[in-house]
Amino acid sequence: MLLKERLIQISKTVDEVSKLNRNEELSEEEITNSFLDGILDFKKRVVRSTNCINKVVELTEGVTWSTTDDPEILEELKEIIEKMAELHSTGIRIYVKFNRKKQKGIAVEEITNFKHSLDDLKEAKDDLLATFFIFPNDKEFQSITSELNDL
Repeated sequence: MLLKERLIQISKTVDEVSKLNRNEELSEEEITNSFLDGILDFKKRVVRSTNCINKVVELTEGVTWSTTDDPEILEELKEIIEKMAELHSTGIRIYVKFNRKKQKGIAVEEITNFKHSLDDLKEAKDDLLATFFIFPNDKEFQSITSELNDL
């Protein structure tokens, strides 16, 4: 009887360990799924940010073909340029953090697109600044523009 009781106890213990291992496998799968869900959420946030930045760039494209000397509009443009500069600065700091993930192979395409959108944002900001605040005060530029218009 002692042997039979021992075998029953061994069998129950093996069953218990097997059950724990199965639960551990599920936990490992849940951990993996949670990790992958986190990556997908991260990618979605990066894409959302990229799309918003691209929208700002798109909205500024037509503005650079305009001219104005209205002080109210120029003041508003100055504020927008400052906001764009701040957005670019913040975006670069975020990109530095994102780049660590990119180097590990996480969200490579999304992070690359985010950086491109930041580059486009800076260019759009610089274009606005030049169009409304630098070129109008540049006598050489004004002279060349006048000559081109005369052609």
